[in-house]
Amino acid sequence: MKILKIRYLAPIALAVVASACGSAATSANSITSLNAVTAESQVTKAILAESGVHMDIKVTQNGVTTDQGLDATKSNSQRTITINGQSAKIIITPTAAYIYAPAPILIANFGFTSQDAATLASKWLSVAAGNSEYSALASGSTIANIAQAVALSSPVKRSHAPINGVSVTELYGQSIGGKLALEVPVGSDLPLIGTIANSSIKVTLTFSNWGNATKIAAPASSIPLAAPSSPTTAAASSPTTAAASSPTTAAASSPTTAAASSPTTAAAG
Repeated sequence: MKILKIRYLAPIALAVVASACGSAATSANSITSLNAVTAESQVTKAILAESGVHMDIKVTQNGVTTDQGLDATKSNSQRTITINGQSAKIIITPTAAYIYAPAPILIANFGFTSQDAATLASKWLSVAAGNSEYSALASGSTIANIAQAVALSSPVKRSHAPINGVSVTELYGQSIGGKLALEVPVGSDLPLIGTIANSSIKVTLTFSNWGNATKIAAPASSIPLAAPSSPTTAAASSPTTAAASSPTTAAASSPTTAAASSPTTAAAG
């Protein structure tokens, strides 16, 4: 199967913005007295040392706003993404990515044809690791991905007003997603808030529950998706199901929170 238009699921690398309602980082280290370059390096090391984190994400792009909840660990993640009142789930493991979504999201955000979406909606679908579609779905979904997304080149330290009563140190510089202002609570080296906004996308992200490695399991069963040798679309009962034939994939944002065994779609935070 070719997943064509993974839109509004932009990898965290594209933009990172956090709202001020998240819980403060709990690391005992502080970057307050460090110069900007050393402080930035310390933040990256601190993130990589964590076993897990929760993020609440709001993405606005092309006039569409999505809400997402992401639990990320060293190797797995689960996400719920809500678009126009409808929710989808994505679970990432080292061996496969799993999607559970209603037909409108399968069509608009994953490039399925209407016929395929009608057959595969609200069922667990899987994409094996090693496929380009897996890479697109898994982008921005682990602790290492998050550390990479908030890494800054040529950082500077700036003052910032307290956030909900929490004193913070701001690191500002170029990230792989654009100019990033990263707010780190005084007395900590783990971020609370990061901000990127430009003319095409705005993302708000809240970091919380640093060190909490949520237990994430793959669904008990799923329908495998694979690229067919011809444009023919396989029936739902077949282990090979094709979407549209174009290889184009649009980047956008990262997804899923729900017990793997439950077919119920959960709304994001």
